[in-house]
Formats: sequence, structure tokens, C-alpha cells
Amino acid sequence: MDGGVDFNRDWNDYKQGFGFLHREFWLGNEKLAYITNQKDYELRIDFVSKSDDPYFAKYNLFRVSDEGTKYKLVGLGEYDSSSTVGQDGMDPHRGQPFSTRDRDNDGYSSYHCGSSYSNGWWFFGSNVNGYNCYNALLNYPWSNRPHWYNFPGGNNNIQYIEMKIRPV
Repeated sequence: MDGGVDFNRDWNDYKQGFGFLHREFWLGNEKLAYITNQKDYELRIDFVSKSDDPYFAKYNLFRVSDEGTKYKLVGLGEYDSSSTVGQDGMDPHRGQPFSTRDRDNDGYSSYHCGSSYSNGWWFFGSNVNGYNCYNALLNYPWSNRPHWYNFPGGNNNIQYIEMKIRPV
């Protein structure tokens, strides 16, 4: 992800997918749900820091439910101990429904994470001291920097992100 594609999209765009296959894109939640419910898939997220250091996070399972359950992140397996990015940034997103700027499914009654953070994601609402929508926010507008909990060197150090799945 390099910021060339606007990820501030509505529910239907995230459902169908958008972007450029050989550059940056969102596959589409409908496709993710279909593919990840055929067999088990793992998730790997690759990062490159501004100093070109590679990092990754890996999970032994990734599964998204269908639209009827709001593309909930129903399967996120164990965080692989060989992951080099540090702590598990996706953990709080387990079991969360997908939200976009026009569909507020984040669990907050008075705050809309998808609209406030200008993208779609498996946001969660869980902070009694204020609004905390994410630990990992990988398609946040590039001008604001993507986020990964405790990324080495801080979130301003993220130069590149790629999420990918493959059959286990």
C-alpha cells in the first residue's frame, strides 16, 4: 500500500473490491468470505519500514463471514511466534463485524470509527476511557499513516504493507 488508492469507500465498494491488482487494492469482502469459507487459509501481513527493513505478522487461520453477518472476522488463528513485527496487532479485531463510512458496526453507539478514520475495517469499540477503534489499521489514509500496535520505530516508520492469504 502506497497511498495511490483511496480506501475511504462505502459498503458496496468494500463488498465488491476496488483498486489496481498490480499496485494496491481491496479484493472485496464478498470474495474474501467465499474464498476463506472453502478451506482454511492463513494470513500474512508484510511490512517494510522507511529504512527498508522487512517485518511480518502471520496467523495460522483467516476467515471472514458472509454479508448476512456483516463480514465478521470469524476466524483469526494464532499469532505465529516467528512474526517479526512485535506484538499481535490484530487480536482485538477477532470476531468483529466490518464497518465502513456508511455502515457503522463498530459497537460504539455514539462514535463511528469507519467514518472517523476514513476507511473500512474490522473496528472494535472497547475503551472505557475514550474511543479506541483499532490496534491494527492497515488501510488508513496514507497521509495519516497506517497503524500497527507497537510497530518497530512507530507508525510513522511504515513505508509499505501487503496483506495476503493462502491455503493451509
